[in-house]
Amino acid sequence: MAVKHSLILVAVIAATVSPNPAQAKVIYNGVAAGDTTEESAVLWTRATTEPNTPVTLTVQVATDPGFTNIIYSAKGTTNADKDYTFKTQVKSLTSGQKYYYRFLSGTFVSPTGTFKTAPAKNQKVAVRFGFGGDTDGQWRPYPSTQFLGNLNLDFFIYLGDTIYPTAAGVLGTANYSPAAANPYTNTKQALIDYHRKYLENLLPVHVGGFAGLQALLATTGSYTLFDNQELGNKQFTNGGAPTGSPPGAGADATNTANDVNVTGRYINKTNNFQILEQADADYHPLGERAIFTPNDSRTNNTSQQFLAQQWGANVILINLDDRSYGDIRVKLLGSPSMDDVGMRANNPNRTMLGLSQLAWVERTLATAQQNRITWKIIAISSPIDELGQLGKITSTVDPTQSVTVVDSGKSWVGGYRAERNALLKYIADNSIRNVVFITTDDHLNRINEVAYFNDINNPTAGRVIVLIP
Repeated sequence: MAVKHSLILVAVIAATVSPNPAQAKVIYNGVAAGDTTEESAVLWTRATTEPNTPVTLTVQVATDPGFTNIIYSAKGTTNADKDYTFKTQVKSLTSGQKYYYRFLSGTFVSPTGTFKTAPAKNQKVAVRFGFGGDTDGQWRPYPSTQFLGNLNLDFFIYLGDTIYPTAAGVLGTANYSPAAANPYTNTKQALIDYHRKYLENLLPVHVGGFAGLQALLATTGSYTLFDNQELGNKQFTNGGAPTGSPPGAGADATNTANDVNVTGRYINKTNNFQILEQADADYHPLGERAIFTPNDSRTNNTSQQFLAQQWGANVILINLDDRSYGDIRVKLLGSPSMDDVGMRANNPNRTMLGLSQLAWVERTLATAQQNRITWKIIAISSPIDELGQLGKITSTVDPTQSVTVVDSGKSWVGGYRAERNALLKYIADNSIRNVVFITTDDHLNRINEVAYFNDINNPTAGRVIVLIP
């Protein structure tokens, strides 16, 4: 009986122990690398199961596409609060080296991404980069980006408006995307909706189709700015403006008393602004850094989006943040939907960059010139050139398509002329040569000289061209 009982017991155990369950399928929505330096890079992915659950990942970095020489490996988990995205900074890399990276979860492996670290500062090497922006959902899935890898770029500059919160596509079709919730009134839903907008730009419009921006982001390292659309295209785009009442609602832009914010309270410190800023950071390989400027409350304890990165002996890239600290975009009294681009834009106390960032970029440019770095590439979200009142431009390809070109109040020359003038005069007075500004935002292709006024309040006193090759 004892033996029989033992056999029965074994049978019961065998019946109650099941094999390891199969791992749920892991879905990757792209990989990206960014903010690369001589020895580091930020790596990013989005990975979930169906239905959405966080995924434990292993990230691997190698010097060859077959991953036979893995030089870095670490574990992490995608974060549901960040819409199942994950990013990590890899350090102790070799300068001027091409790397390959991927993410693994069990048997599920992400696409392979590549990036290059910046060359050593004394290396005289050619630098090849691309730039672009304004990825409105109505143009998904951006087929022009699919062959970017063939260009063998050192890096790509993603110049802002990386999503649009507005409705896009055709209602009732696969490419339709509803508008995001108003971040002023519904921050919880706005975070969900802004995450959705970023994700949509990484997805095909149709099942099995071209996967949006995934190819672009996987084939080279990137540096990313944010612009007005990521911040709702409302007063959040002027993070240095007064908060208004309730906080975050914004102030009266027709009231000249709000032209320069002296209240000590700023939109960039509100929960609404920071939620949109976080959604942007969740979906890009950005290094997340805080800046501390105790003597500048507008900038103090904010997320530092501006940076400078030298690429060898000949090039330095300078990314500016012209959204987090700017004074209010001024509007006409009696016509609050229209920009006031008159004398109010000449106020010497108005700022787009904030005092700390303006001083930083001036120091950075002066140091670059002293160090004989030939090319200073400044990436900005808002145009700094002058268009003036050009009227309507009609497409030569499609006569039904036209655009009215003006210097709007969100541009440097339309709303922040004194600070623009001061920065350009600083460049000229200090003989800082070969400064090139690049931007998108206006949806136009143009190359312009950049000039400042001898007397900002007297245009007839003459203009000075800054672009000195």
